[in-house]
This record gives sequence, C-alpha cells and structure tokens, in this order.
Amino acid sequence: MPARRSHHESGLQTTLLSDTERSVLEHRAQGRTKAETAAALGIAESTVSGHVSRAAGKLVTSGAPATLNAAYRTGQITLPDAVTGMEFSDDERRLWQEAATRNTNIEIARALKLDPGQVGSALRDLMRRTGARDRVHLVMLAYAHRILHPDFGSGSGAA
Repeated sequence: MPARRSHHESGLQTTLLSDTERSVLEHRAQGRTKAETAAALGIAESTVSGHVSRAAGKLVTSGAPATLNAAYRTGQITLPDAVTGMEFSDDERRLWQEAATRNTNIEIARALKLDPGQVGSALRDLMRRTGARDRVHLVMLAYAHRILHPDFGSGSGAA
C-alpha cells in the first residue's frame, strides 16, 4: 500500500505518520525515555527507535528532536498547552531554535558561531532551567513556552 502524502499549509509535503509513530513521538515529547515509552505502549525499546526512524524518514528529518519539530510543524501531533512565567534571552531563544532543527552540538555551534563546548554547556543550562529531561523534551518545551511555533524553521535537521 503506498504511503499517504499530505501537503501542509507550512509548505512541507510529508508522508502521514501512523498512529503508533505519532504516539511514540508524543510520549517522547513528554520527556519519557525510550524504555518508558516502550513500557507505556507495550512494545520493545528497539521498536520505539524504529518508529522514530520511520517518522524521521516520512518527515525528511534526522534525529528525534528535529523529527518532533517537524511533526509539530506539519500538524501531525498536538501542540502542547502554553506555559507562561519564564523569560528567555535572545541567545537562549536562538539556541533553542537551532537545537530543534540540528542534530549535533557541532552543527548548532556552526550555526551560532560558537564553540561546541559552549553549546553543550548552554544546552545543559537550558535543560536544567526548564526541567527538560532530554533534547526531545526540550523541543516540546520550546513549543510550550512559544519559543517555537509551527511556522518556524525548515524542520529538516539539515545544517
């Protein structure tokens, strides 16, 4: 059976995610580990990774953070409720935006013209400050804090 394609208002043409792929991404967005997601869905941890990989292929991304970003951008998973009360600097906002579309600290560092070590330290600080458990959870929190929105960025994960 051929994959179903959708042309989203963002201009992205994507293949629609399966219910399980969406569910896996939504669990990971909530800060659940692969093991926790697997247990909650009654599947193997390796199956969680497989669903994220298939979703990445359909959304033309690589890496779970960029895949989650693309799923939000294409309306394939529900945006989180807004969170208010925290202020973020322009540097933190740019870091958050790059972390949602790039896979490595080196790619983020190139985009921001920083040292990769500075990027790692700044990401750890941002994760600590926001309570993010990992980079995937950090992307969801960027949407919750309205740092990111569905019409932001390419979602490609490419440098």
